[in-house]
Amino acid sequence: MRDKFIKYIDNIKAIRKKVNFSLAITNQLEERQKFFAIKNYNPQLQYKALPLRDISPELTTLARLLKQEKFPIVIQAFIESQISSVNDSFLSAIYKGKPEIFAHSQKLYTYAPLGELYKEWVRLKPEQNNHLLEAEEILRQFKQLLTEKGLASIAVSLSREKPNRIWVIPSKIHIGVNMRKSQLEIDRLLVHEIQTHLYMNLNLAADPSNILARVPKSPQSLEKNEGMAIYNEIAQQVITNSAKLIYALRATVDYRLSFNEIYKWVLPYLSEESIAYDFTLRIKRGLSDTAGPGGYTRDRTYYNGYMKLQDKLSQNIKLKEFFYMTNVGISNSDLFEYNLVQIQPKYII
Repeated sequence: MRDKFIKYIDNIKAIRKKVNFSLAITNQLEERQKFFAIKNYNPQLQYKALPLRDISPELTTLARLLKQEKFPIVIQAFIESQISSVNDSFLSAIYKGKPEIFAHSQKLYTYAPLGELYKEWVRLKPEQNNHLLEAEEILRQFKQLLTEKGLASIAVSLSREKPNRIWVIPSKIHIGVNMRKSQLEIDRLLVHEIQTHLYMNLNLAADPSNILARVPKSPQSLEKNEGMAIYNEIAQQVITNSAKLIYALRATVDYRLSFNEIYKWVLPYLSEESIAYDFTLRIKRGLSDTAGPGGYTRDRTYYNGYMKLQDKLSQNIKLKEFFYMTNVGISNSDLFEYNLVQIQPKYII
């Protein structure tokens, strides 16, 4: 069973790599200027054109072959979910800029019950950040923590590619040159980016025999990863009111509204026009005409992921180590019972 399982996972990974999907906006600056200059304007977004290759025949063949297998039900269902996820990612790429992208993003980033926590979080007021530290200082503190954890070889660099973001790719950290954060936010990001995302990446690369590390990254694993990051922020007592508020607002936004309507809804919560605009842009990306309903639902992954993850960990805390070692989603926690991961994570908080 092991070899056959690996074969399916590797085939799915190879097909997923062919999905050329990006929501990089090419006219972002111009549309931002128009939004603030023209009353009730809804940005008209343009996206970088990417070549698309039809992967449908390959997915159809793989799904047909899978039906002939005799995997345990849990593993069979997991492989089926991976095939479906690749298909919806492909369809999202096809419908980029069109209203139909919303339906496919909803399948990729599924809804979760909000519970009562969001009511507390949306009432919070953002901290008054009178003293913001520059990107160079953020970089210094990231390098300092890495050195303390014995990871001084991990590269950390300033980047102009995404000047307002911090992101981790397998074993490298990029800090946008325009980043300015309070010390409270830097403390939170050290847990979120290094002790969650980077640690997971390092664990995945540590054991070649780990089948579930071979699973390709997907919206489902993203939900688990972001949920874990918030779980760690709370456990380490570094989560800020500002972060809680953003997470809750992303989960409760009404996608039926236009760009302008969402902006007006969120502005009183966030106070600053630039922050409210950036928030709304993340919600409505994926569409060309943001006057219509819909968008790309990736941002509800954070709060939803946390709610799903903390429920699972409250039932079995050992799942935390399992999730730190795998690229599976939270809904795939039943795979834990099959002992597919033989070692414990080297890096975990």
